[in-house]
Amino acid sequence: MNNFTNLTRMRIQLALRNKMFFFFSVIFPLGMFFIYAGIFAKGDPQKVSYFLGPVIALNVMGSFWGLSATLVMFREQGILRRFHVTPVSATDMLASSLLANYALTLPTVFVELACARLVFHVPNLGNLLSLAVLVTVGTVSFGSLGLVVASVTNTMQETQVLNQLIWLPLIFLSGATLPMGYLPKVAQGIAVFLPATYLVSGLQNALYSSFSVWQLSIQVFSLACWAILTFFVAAQLFRWEPEAKIPRNAKLWAAATAGPADDSSPMDTLLLKDYKPRSTLVVPETAVARARFPAIDVHTHSMFDVKTEADVDAWVRTLDEVGVETVIVTTDATGADFDRQVALFAKYPKRFRLYCSFDYSDIEAPGPIDQARAEEEMGDLLFAITNLSRKLGIEPESALRRANEKFTGRFDAMERAFLSRGQSLPDATLEQMEAEWARVKADS
Repeated sequence: MNNFTNLTRMRIQLALRNKMFFFFSVIFPLGMFFIYAGIFAKGDPQKVSYFLGPVIALNVMGSFWGLSATLVMFREQGILRRFHVTPVSATDMLASSLLANYALTLPTVFVELACARLVFHVPNLGNLLSLAVLVTVGTVSFGSLGLVVASVTNTMQETQVLNQLIWLPLIFLSGATLPMGYLPKVAQGIAVFLPATYLVSGLQNALYSSFSVWQLSIQVFSLACWAILTFFVAAQLFRWEPEAKIPRNAKLWAAATAGPADDSSPMDTLLLKDYKPRSTLVVPETAVARARFPAIDVHTHSMFDVKTEADVDAWVRTLDEVGVETVIVTTDATGADFDRQVALFAKYPKRFRLYCSFDYSDIEAPGPIDQARAEEEMGDLLFAITNLSRKLGIEPESALRRANEKFTGRFDAMERAFLSRGQSLPDATLEQMEAEWARVKADS
């Protein structure tokens, strides 16, 4: 146990000396945090809370890059060869690397949470237990991926190329940079098989919607299974010596670890009854027992509570206590019902203003047409069209004559078409006439 502790401590010290590890474990995640919070969220606490999950996911995922590069560098520099002559197994080396990586990831996560709370005033950081579980499982999972990459690559250049090929799908198809709903259906189908999707959705639900660990069991289980798989593969392929080359097809082991153990989308398994988002609106509460100045109140549901004159009297006493001078009552009533409510409030004519509604009960029924009014409106319309024609330099009578001739020609053509098929126009259906009319218009 002492050997493992000392090995972990040495791994932390060596990692802190590595510039690439420091960049991807500290500089990159903090930079992404302030870009998301300051630019995308514009400093709004609610939006910062929404983006906090993807930002921490980028922090957790980015650790695999630095871990893989560090391990390959140790192999190239002969540092791993020195450990090989000590009573340290490959499993001890890999496990200590994961523990060191975890210990170096946690401070950055704490700093991001502190900045969200103190700098951007995020009122609630969600379910911290769920956050801790996901960060732990996620760090081990993606750290194990880094160990697999380090085990199958021979040089630092190969490591960087393979890391790029893995990193780009992880950040662009997981919802960390683009919302899943914006991706094409094909990309969404691919994202289901990426462990990063489960990490991003889990962290976002833990921080923004305060999901419990049980509600995030699918994400946690998928990441845990993937961590076991990747660690097992890394242990099988681990090499101490830089001269111990491996076949190129061994690099396919890295691709085999890119999919989670579960193929169901976290969005598909979330039931509506389990979706309980928390409100992020936090405002100071100010108790006002009585209005300082005479107030006007608007009520739209008073008739559910006020049915008798005694109810009206009790309401008036309450209004006097809180300093309300007048109440606007939108009754939504018509006819006899509205007359009854007017009589109910008649005792206090200066305290209540009642508004009726429109009676739409016979809106579909045909009504009489005011022929004189209709003729007047039609005359105004024709007069306006005539003036518009003259303004455009068009003779209204000539335009109307040509329109009549065009209509007559088209109608005759349609009638001849029906007669050529042995069918008279009155016997044709409306759909047949519309179809033929469209054909005639297209030909003319």
